[in-house]
Amino acid sequence: MPGEVRIYFEGDKSLKAGFDVFLREIRERANAAQYRVVATGGTPERDFGIALRKHPAAWNILLRDSEGPWNEGLQDFGFNLLEGGNDGGMVPRR
Repeated sequence: MPGEVRIYFEGDKSLKAGFDVFLREIRERANAAQYRVVATGGTPERDFGIALRKHPAAWNILLRDSEGPWNEGLQDFGFNLLEGGNDGGMVPRR
């Protein structure tokens, strides 16, 4: 398990309190020394790319609220891009 969990979300920092409540169980179960929820405003891919470079040992997660184009260059960092499947589960994006 990583020593740090960082969850980035696309949205304004005023939403952080709601995300903290929504993700409380993950925070409680994450046996990590550090746990952060970070607002990315209107630059989720840029901020997430910076996080991948600055915090390579952390478990960096991006929650994205957009169906727009994806920066394929971020896949060079070895993470999986998931999206909702027809059954409500998460599946790898193709």
